[in-house]
Amino acid sequence: MAKEKMRERIVEAARRLFLENGYNNVLVDDIVRDLGISKKTIYNHFAGKSDMLKACIDQFVAEYDRDAEAIINDVDLSLRQKLAEYLRFVGVSFANISQEFL
Repeated sequence: MAKEKMRERIVEAARRLFLENGYNNVLVDDIVRDLGISKKTIYNHFAGKSDMLKACIDQFVAEYDRDAEAIINDVDLSLRQKLAEYLRFVGVSFANISQEFL
């Protein structure tokens, strides 16, 4: 369980740094420094920075799908309300992506 928790911490830190600074502007050393862990710990969980990016994207997609499904399946909302809520959700979901990341 502790191994999975560390992997989650690495993905969260990498995701935040990638979104704030752009993928190309973040080094593995930056993630290590942010978390206060060793490079060895990073490489025990990921083959490299691109592997971390893939995990970040997978996490984003899973969260997005979960939250979008919740809106679509909300029986208390009309179709118009679902559409409005979904459009707001899309905007909020992508608002944190910096120009550097793109």
